Amino acid sequence: LVDRLEKLGYLKRAHATDDRRKVMVQITAAGSLLVGQIRQDVSDNILKISDLLSESERVAWLQIYEKIYDFCQSK
Repeated sequence: LVDRLEKLGYLKRAHATDDRRKVMVQITAAGSLLVGQIRQDVSDNILKISDLLSESERVAWLQIYEKIYDFCQSK
């Protein structure tokens, strides 16, 4: 996966100066742009899905989402 992302120009690799066995991976400007586009797409799709839900379904979804968020934050 890292090879493919590097070939596409979304990240770059370099060896650590203190230990050449370590490989440092850094996102590029193109990679940051792609992440921003993906975030926007996800946000847009969540809004579209929300429009399809009733008010009670939205409330239930938000409760479930909060539990998922809390779980992920505790890791």
